[in-house]
Amino acid sequence: MPKPSDQAPDQHTPRTDAETLAAQILTHAADRLDTIPPTASMTDGRRAQAVLAATTTVLNPVTSKWVRTHARAAALAALPPVSGSTTEYAAALREIAGAAA
Repeated sequence: MPKPSDQAPDQHTPRTDAETLAAQILTHAADRLDTIPPTASMTDGRRAQAVLAATTTVLNPVTSKWVRTHARAAALAALPPVSGSTTEYAAALREIAGAAA
């Protein structure tokens, strides 16, 4: 059995899978926020709805509970404070998702 140090550096690990999924959650949440009129103020409720819908969409096909848990935690940890309009917040989420990918 190979040692963990023998793994190829580009081999996917659950950690990188979770990070990739977290970036997808943030992107999907931003897409959902884009459906709200751009003049609307960002609120905790709008953020919660967008993130919940995105998390459900992205994580439903994932079978590993470990990856699901860590992807959810990474996405929630990356969320910026609620401020500005929904359009500005969606742009901030895409920026964070791009940096995480």
